[in-house]
Formats: sequence, structure tokens, C-alpha cells
Amino acid sequence: MSEPTKELERIIYKGEADLMSDPVKHWMFRNVVVYKDINENVKADKKRSRDKIVGVITDTIAIGCSMAGAEDLQDYITYFLKYISMKFKEKPQLTSTLH
Repeated sequence: MSEPTKELERIIYKGEADLMSDPVKHWMFRNVVVYKDINENVKADKKRSRDKIVGVITDTIAIGCSMAGAEDLQDYITYFLKYISMKFKEKPQLTSTLH
């Protein structure tokens, strides 16, 4: 998720995303804390963030899907399903229609 997170940061800092027209999304982006490890990998850190950031995560996943090739797309779908299942405390459905 590092590259999609970096791309989302770039979009925001360049002013290419309109966060002001959606008050809920604006609030979520104000809540997010981005974690960077020693290898310069970055990700939105749900545990360190002040409140809900699900809109940030879904935007990051959408960017990752748009950046991914056909093989990588399955990884992003699996990650998204795991994230949603953790959010709602259900087991993820890891089946896909991609072949």
C-alpha cells in the first residue's frame, strides 16, 4: 500500500483532489496519521489516527487498483476484503471473479 499512499499524498499536496466539497471525507483526511518505516514505506495508520479513516483507506485502495496490473489487482481486492471484514468483524470472502 506504500505506492498508492504516496500517490494519494501527491494528489492532495498538489491540490488535485477536492476534499472540501465532501465534509465527511475532509474530516477523515484530517484524522489520518501516516506511518513511515525505515525503508520509506508509508501507510495510513488506523491505530495512530485520531478517528475514522475508512474513506482514506478506500481511496488508497482505489488508487492502488488503478496503478496495478492484472496480477496485482487480486492482491488489492484481497486486502480490501480483509480490511472490510476486520471493520465489520466478519470472515473475509476471498473468492474473486477475476481469472
